[in-house]
Amino acid sequence: MIDFDEVLLEPVAEYELSRDEVRRGCIGGFRRWNNSKELKNAAGYEPTPWEDMKSATIGAVAEVAAAKWLGIPFCELKIHEGQFKTKPPDLPPDFEVRSTERGGLVIRPHEVFRFEGRRLILVTNDHPSLFRIWGWAHQHEVVLDGTRCFPDPKRNKNPVWMLPRHRLNRKKP
Repeated sequence: MIDFDEVLLEPVAEYELSRDEVRRGCIGGFRRWNNSKELKNAAGYEPTPWEDMKSATIGAVAEVAAAKWLGIPFCELKIHEGQFKTKPPDLPPDFEVRSTERGGLVIRPHEVFRFEGRRLILVTNDHPSLFRIWGWAHQHEVVLDGTRCFPDPKRNKNPVWMLPRHRLNRKKP
């Protein structure tokens, strides 16, 4: 069934990132990938090294786009997760950037408490340098108002919470 609210929705912002912005995101993503292999395995998902590095890199470049939208600087040299009891936010003061090629804002079961009190921004990318911002939601809104679903049973056996794009806050936080 086609969700016309999703099909007709326009992004709140769209950025064609420069070569330097993409490079900075890639450097940050590679560093993060190199230091976070255990987190992926703890979640019950075992990607190939290429899938894992690609995901970390695209996610970090999406953070560059979200930082641009928020009007804050992106720091590729952020502190790694291992230095905190909980994961530091992707962007200050409390933003998590969720990137995907399609779909809504997703929280996996192992992320519910890690993201408590955070605001999550949904970013998609259609090709390596074009990123679209769809909006944001508080972590508790995704868990309380989102749909519980199984997006990809082959890759992850656990259900996730998903908030569709059309239910995101569309004004800049």
